[in-house]
Amino acid sequence: MGVLVYHALIISRVLPQQEAGAAGALLGAALLLLAILQLLTLVALDVFLVSRPRKLRVTGELLDQLLPPGGAPVDEALVARRAKAAYYLRLFVLLCALAEAVGIYGLVLYLLGGAVAQVHTILGLAYVSLLYVRMRMATTWERMYLG
Repeated sequence: MGVLVYHALIISRVLPQQEAGAAGALLGAALLLLAILQLLTLVALDVFLVSRPRKLRVTGELLDQLLPPGGAPVDEALVARRAKAAYYLRLFVLLCALAEAVGIYGLVLYLLGGAVAQVHTILGLAYVSLLYVRMRMATTWERMYLG
């Protein structure tokens, strides 16, 4: 939702834009490169971390939260499901934050007087990142962690 709000504010020209200068072009190129690198990082995190089956080690406070209170019998399958869901939630929030940050780059570039084409390109990369996260969530991650 944040990227949609940023884009709506930019398109409606509610926010003031500074005059573009030589620094704006350099900043635009740097933020565009950073947005591309962030999208590649998101894909790499998915390939090498999120989508790989792994064993989880649950210790400390999380283990105390997952175990039934009062020494009741432990359902190991339920504890494993809850541990996987907690792990998935943390990874999902991290990936969504990475995708959302790209939209913030576009908003900052617009406010600092960057080229509108670069702003829309960066926001397009934010949309691609968010769509990637949503598609992977629907096709792989939910089945892997919550199924």
